[in-house]
Amino acid sequence: MKKLIVLLACLGLILFAGTAGAMTIGFDDIPGATGTETYIPVPSGPDAYYEYFTFTGFSAMNDYYYGTDGYYKNTAPASQSPEYAAFNQSGGQNAEISTSVLFNAVGASFKYITKDDQMQSWSATSITVKGFMDKTEVGSASMDLTDTYQFLEFGWVVDQLVISYTMLEDATRAFWLMDDFVDDIPAKPMPEPSILLLLGAGLLGLGFARRRFQ
Repeated sequence: MKKLIVLLACLGLILFAGTAGAMTIGFDDIPGATGTETYIPVPSGPDAYYEYFTFTGFSAMNDYYYGTDGYYKNTAPASQSPEYAAFNQSGGQNAEISTSVLFNAVGASFKYITKDDQMQSWSATSITVKGFMDKTEVGSASMDLTDTYQFLEFGWVVDQLVISYTMLEDATRAFWLMDDFVDDIPAKPMPEPSILLLLGAGLLGLGFARRRFQ
C-alpha cells in the first residue's frame, strides 16, 4: 500500500511537471492533410487550433506544389521537416500566431518563396516578427530572406506574434515560407480543474507517504 501511495504521488507530480517542454511545429500534421493536397489552410479562428495555437493568415504548401505545380516549379523543396511548410496566405502583409495564454517563442526558420521562375518578383525580401503580451510589444526581430532556410531567434514570453515583410519596389504583394516554429512552453495548458486535481493528488500522496514513514 505504501509503495502504491508513493507511486501515485510521483505520477501526479510527473504529469503536472510534464505540461512544460520544448515543441517544434513543422506543419506536417495539419488536419486534413494527406500528402496529396498541394496546399491547405492552417486552422484559424476563435475555436480552431493547430498545435494549441491560432494561426491567422497562414496556409501550408507541400513539396509537390512547390516543385511541380502552379507557377513555382522550384528545384528545392518547400519544407525542411519533412513535407509541408507554412506561408503567408494570399501574400497577406500581417500573419499572426496567437494563443490565450503566455508562451515562450523561441524562433522559426524562414526563406523567400522562390527564385527559379517568373514568381521571383513576388518573393519577400525580408521579414519582421514582433512579439506582444496583452497587446503591448515586448520584442522585435528582423531578417533578410534568402533561398535557404535561416533560423530567426525570438526569445520572448508573449501571447501573440505578428509577422510582416518587405518586398521589391515593383511588387504588389510577396510571399515567404516558414518552417520549424519552436516554443518551449506549451501554449494550451491542461484545464484548470485537472491541474488542481493532479497537484492535489500529488501533494496528498506525498503527505500520506510521509506520515506512514514516520
